[in-house]
Amino acid sequence: DPVNLQRAARLLRQLHATPLAGPALDMGEAIGRYAATAGAAAGERAAAARAEWGRCQAGPAEERCFCHHDPTPGNFIVSPGGELRLIDWEYAGLGYPGFDLAGLAVGAGLAGDGVRRLHATYRGRASTPAEITRHRAWEALYRGLSGLWQAALDARRV
Repeated sequence: DPVNLQRAARLLRQLHATPLAGPALDMGEAIGRYAATAGAAAGERAAAARAEWGRCQAGPAEERCFCHHDPTPGNFIVSPGGELRLIDWEYAGLGYPGFDLAGLAVGAGLAGDGVRRLHATYRGRASTPAEITRHRAWEALYRGLSGLWQAALDARRV
């Protein structure tokens, strides 16, 4: 829903602008932990996630802020008063806003124009080509980390 996507982008912008403290999400540690839990079957996924994390770190410095780290559509609810709210704060902490935007884009199945609308609402302006390229790196990392998390859950069920 384009209207809710805009509301979600504004909510993330508001969250990222809030001066909150918290533990920093260590992506490298998370990749290692999920890979160790998932076992040998996750080796290629872990290597790919580490490579994507390296690409994200190699890009322009992004200021850390308080992030949700899992803003998929299922973690947004509408309050009885009609306000959009985020739930499931298990992974919240200091992080990179690009990761949150990628999580929302991946979870909502956005591509092309959808990603550009998300960024335009979040930033209040159109994204540059470099920002969209960087977004794609964050998306790849989000997918890789999500895949490892799922593999770790699957390994625990066995």
